Amino acid sequence: EGGVEREMVKLSSSSGKSILARRVVFAAPPRILITRVEFDPPLSTSRRSAMEQCRTWMAGVTKVVLEYDKRVWPLGRASNTGLRGAPAFQVYDGSTHGDKIIALTFFALAPRDLTEQDLARLCVEQLKGHWRMAGLQQDSSVLGGFRRVTVQRWPEEKLISDEMDPRTIHPHPTPLPP
Repeated sequence: EGGVEREMVKLSSSSGKSILARRVVFAAPPRILITRVEFDPPLSTSRRSAMEQCRTWMAGVTKVVLEYDKRVWPLGRASNTGLRGAPAFQVYDGSTHGDKIIALTFFALAPRDLTEQDLARLCVEQLKGHWRMAGLQQDSSVLGGFRRVTVQRWPEEKLISDEMDPRTIHPHPTPLPP
């Protein structure tokens, strides 16, 4: 453009296809990326080391979504609630705007051998206990009346996680050094 030479990035796939780009955005955790992408010229030792050590904080999390026909929890009582015990450590109101989908979404550290139904049941029991501790008078038995459960096990996604049975979440990463 106008005689100005720009640096370009060449991306080559394993199939042999290549494209040139001015910028590249990788939508993968640095720890996973560094094992699957060859950089030429190679990345600096400090950048490579930082990427290898960068844990993906949600990579070990199982997301459990319980869908309901109507909202069965008090407004505001299910949003970003920190939970004690297991399997979930957080729950929030995952309903869409206008309540086209009405749902509670749990973030859990769950063993892989738990079935979706068992995981849903444990999350419901955990939230019921949380409500009892908080002194809510609402009948918590309605929480078990969900119509569908959807479970996303991030530890099983090879482009997200390299931990198959995590026991903890990792802190948010810090920026990489230059």
